[in-house]
Amino acid sequence: MKIGFHLPSWLSPFVSLSSPAAAFLRGRSDMNKFKDWHNKHLAEPWKLTIISRNDEQILAARCELVAQTVPQAAIALTAGIDVQMHGFWFVIRAWSPDLTSWLIHYGFLATWEDVEKLLYESAYPVDGEPERSLRIFRACVDTGGTRKFDDMTMTEETYFWLIKNRGRGGCALWGTKGASSAMPGMLSPGSGIVSTPSGKKLPEALRILSVDTEKAKDQYHYRLSLAAKDDTRGLPGCAFLHAATGTDYVHQILAEEKQQDEKGRETWVNVHSRPNHLLDAEILAAACVEMEFPGGGLRLLAEHLRKQREAAMNPPAPKEKKEKKESRRWW
Repeated sequence: MKIGFHLPSWLSPFVSLSSPAAAFLRGRSDMNKFKDWHNKHLAEPWKLTIISRNDEQILAARCELVAQTVPQAAIALTAGIDVQMHGFWFVIRAWSPDLTSWLIHYGFLATWEDVEKLLYESAYPVDGEPERSLRIFRACVDTGGTRKFDDMTMTEETYFWLIKNRGRGGCALWGTKGASSAMPGMLSPGSGIVSTPSGKKLPEALRILSVDTEKAKDQYHYRLSLAAKDDTRGLPGCAFLHAATGTDYVHQILAEEKQQDEKGRETWVNVHSRPNHLLDAEILAAACVEMEFPGGGLRLLAEHLRKQREAAMNPPAPKEKKEKKESRRWW
């Protein structure tokens, strides 16, 4: 029999103290990195504890930002749409390059036409810069749904709507579904489907993005908790709420709690049997900036915009026109 011990890394003479210290600081604004620090350096099993349990603790993440206004630090807007049998719940988030985000708009829409107006016609003004506005960069739409008509489920209706609207108006649009089991990452684009679950043929192939909802909810609450505490509000990765965020939003966010089952597995459970649609919309809005999102994550957009600004500030010098020499004939 062999007995092993897992001790904190800073007790080892082979590990520089700067290594666990740097890992800890990086982890303060990134839950996955903090989990790695907890397991590898602290040498203790990771267990997420959700501290925010009441309205006041969630609303502590509010900032002074006016609703439907974009902060100057933001470079992109993303939307999460949770599809219901009758209507749609939505969330719009603004993102800065370091993944700090701000809830700028949330609510309920009645029809697909209202969803299209939100995604393709809405432009939100930038705070303090009335001449500048941002439109929605990416959107994720939930494809889960119950039967709406005798011959059509909401899933099928959403499939046809996605095919009709993808590639339109500059907003990258993806349908999503919750993963049935844990995934290595947060997202996974599926292979193309050519028919609906009931066998209806689609006009063209459609790929659906699987989302690990357990990981996504962990991450959302972690980012929200950073924004709710005075000592972490300045860290990158905070998820702020706009100044007018109300208890209608909070009640849906707190509909679920993370619980441990009889086998020791931790899962999110709707313990209050009340709507959680805005929570689902939040994780879809956040999925749009993940590195696994088709086309890359938010950092690629930030790098592209940085290069654009540099090019605008340092335009290439105009090329001098060479004078054409008059040809001479010798015959």
